[in-house]
Amino acid sequence: MRQKSVIPTFFIVLQILLMSFTVFAIPTSPYKFYSTMPDNSQYARDYNPAPAHGDYWGNMMCGPTSAKNSMVWLAKNNPAYKKLKQKIVGDQWVDMSHQEIIEEIAKKMKPGWDWNKDKYPGVSDDEFVTGKKAFAEARGLKLNIKWMKNTSLGLKWGTETVGEPTLKWIMKEIDDDEDVEISTPNHWVTIDVDTVWMKEWTTIAGYMCETFEDENGNGYWDLGEPFWDNNYLGLNLGTAGIYDSFLYINDPANVHDGWQLTEIKNGKLYVGSLGYIETVVSESPVPEPASITSVLLGLGSLGLWKRGK
Repeated sequence: MRQKSVIPTFFIVLQILLMSFTVFAIPTSPYKFYSTMPDNSQYARDYNPAPAHGDYWGNMMCGPTSAKNSMVWLAKNNPAYKKLKQKIVGDQWVDMSHQEIIEEIAKKMKPGWDWNKDKYPGVSDDEFVTGKKAFAEARGLKLNIKWMKNTSLGLKWGTETVGEPTLKWIMKEIDDDEDVEISTPNHWVTIDVDTVWMKEWTTIAGYMCETFEDENGNGYWDLGEPFWDNNYLGLNLGTAGIYDSFLYINDPANVHDGWQLTEIKNGKLYVGSLGYIETVVSESPVPEPASITSVLLGLGSLGLWKRGK
């Protein structure tokens, strides 16, 4: 009698485990930092040569600039997505300047905006994610764009999580090697003669936190649970848990750059002088490498199973 092969079972179990870690992965380290994440300025005055439409840049370009920093980082880390930092000239793709990328993303986020008439008006959350999607699709590329906010954006695409942004969500995206942007409603801007309270977009380049024994499984440090410092940065830490967490901010306005203390106040996640995080956004190539591996393992195990029958 022919014996049943146990190899297909092994491959199937391996595939399930891999898919589980892909979906439910938790932070594996209390520290991760993207040293190559760009940190370009939102101000035309900081560029030489000046942007083509530099007179219309300024205080409201933080959204397109943060998205640009993420897009360039994504392109450098995923060769198949190098067009995210390129334009087509004749029949060839060539690298764009930082200024060119920012301006194109700005137009994608505000399609009806006229460079020749008005200063950039800033972007809402839905305009931010939709503009990034349009920028990638103009190059024949697809992005898996995800966001977390306490209200729905009402879009019929992307991966939306409705709820207050959490450090756990941010850490998981960074652990998965994804770029992350946040918006915080902490930005005074003068438009003509009126000073208004606007949101500010920045890019996150890393996190650092203490680790602790989550004995009751609630995801936070509670009094009495063991903890220990893994202070990779030599920062002044407090007691434990969420109050000893830091995010590294790349700020296009050049005001809030660097490691910022992250803590929960009144149910909201605050980041240093930026205030609370209103929206957090991330994106990854489509399909993601881990998903491809899962599919290949699945096909391989199916083939072995058929041969064993």
